[in-house]
Amino acid sequence: MRIHRLIILALACLLLAGAASLAQASAAGKKVVLVVPFNDYQEKELNDIREELEEAGVLVTVASTMIGTASGMSGGSSSTDMVLADVSAGDFDAVCFIGGSGVQGLWNDAQAQRIAREFYEAGKVTAAICWAPVILATSGILDGREATVADGGGAVNIMERHGCDVSRSSLVVDGLLMTANGPRKADDLGEEMVEALGGEE
Repeated sequence: MRIHRLIILALACLLLAGAASLAQASAAGKKVVLVVPFNDYQEKELNDIREELEEAGVLVTVASTMIGTASGMSGGSSSTDMVLADVSAGDFDAVCFIGGSGVQGLWNDAQAQRIAREFYEAGKVTAAICWAPVILATSGILDGREATVADGGGAVNIMERHGCDVSRSSLVVDGLLMTANGPRKADDLGEEMVEALGGEE
């Protein structure tokens, strides 16, 4: 019986590994834009999500309010490839809004809100982490939907005022809407994005 259970467990592990590999292979060549605040973005969130995507062969573009070198909360930096005004859902397969203290400046940014709506209405993966889910809420796409967000800054209250069912879970996947509440879930959010991209036709 013990050997039988071990065989079943081994087969289950192989099936899961195969499914993950298939998702990665299917995601290869897809295009994702990561939206960051130009000042005070959360480095771990950007780096971990970008790493998960690039390891699966996804082509990653970083967008912000300016082209140049964005500065992180802990002294890190990242080049930005395009401005928000030039981001179009027609050019990408998914978007993810990165958090950090600087993202509060994007909560009511018209271009950030437009991007969120465009991707959502196009039926594409629309993700956000940390305080960035507030952008999804103010854009109007979280009304009646479940999402999570980091505590503080009045983020929960803003989300609820826009009709969002705010979850205390650290990661929420509601169809193609994906939210995580901080850097510890960045890897997991990246993995969910890869899986969703791999499942797209």
